Amino acid sequence: MHFQRENLPAEAREKITALMNAKGWSFEQAINEIAIVGVANGATSAVGRHKAPVLHLVTLNRASERD
Repeated sequence: MHFQRENLPAEAREKITALMNAKGWSFEQAINEIAIVGVANGATSAVGRHKAPVLHLVTLNRASERD
């Protein structure tokens, strides 16, 4: 997948440009570093994952069931 600076939202473009200027990186280097940090921090494990309903994770503990 190729990112083009022109296709990014203005806020993202500004942040990436600031990172490029601070580190002396090219656009490609900045995007690669962002992706590497995202993967290292577990971003890919959260993307697209649906949360399970709470009732499926924890069974109800009703007084009638304890007797």
